[in-house]
Amino acid sequence: MSEFQDIKIVDMDAEASGNSGEGALKRIVLRLSHLAPVAWASMFDEAWRTHHYMMKRQASVAGNSLTVICNPDDLQGLITELKKVISQTNAAFRQMTSEAEVRAAAAVRKAAEDRQALQDLKGKLNFD
Repeated sequence: MSEFQDIKIVDMDAEASGNSGEGALKRIVLRLSHLAPVAWASMFDEAWRTHHYMMKRQASVAGNSLTVICNPDDLQGLITELKKVISQTNAAFRQMTSEAEVRAAAAVRKAAEDRQALQDLKGKLNFD
C-alpha cells in the first residue's frame, strides 16, 4: 500500500461554487490537495457531524472537493474549523490504515506458517 499523504484544503473553486438554494447561504466548493479515499471522506463526514462549533454549517467531502453551505462572510472561520477536523481525520485514517497493514501482514505470515506445516506433514507421510 502506498504511503498516505495528508489531505489539506488548498483552494476555493469559484467556478464550481454558487447559490445553495438556501437564501443568502452559498454553496462553496473548496479544493483538497488530492483525491480523498472513500473511507477518509466517510470519516471526515462523521467527524464533522459530531464536531462542536457555534457557526457550524453543512459540509461534506467527495473526490478532491469539500463542499460547504455557508454565509460567505463566515467562510474564513469555517475553514479554520474544517482544517481542525481534516487534521483529526488524517490522523485517524493513518491509524486505521496502519492497523489494517499490520493485520494483513499477520494474515500473510499465518498463511505461510500453515503452508509450511502442510509441507512438513507431507514430508512425514509414507505412501508405500
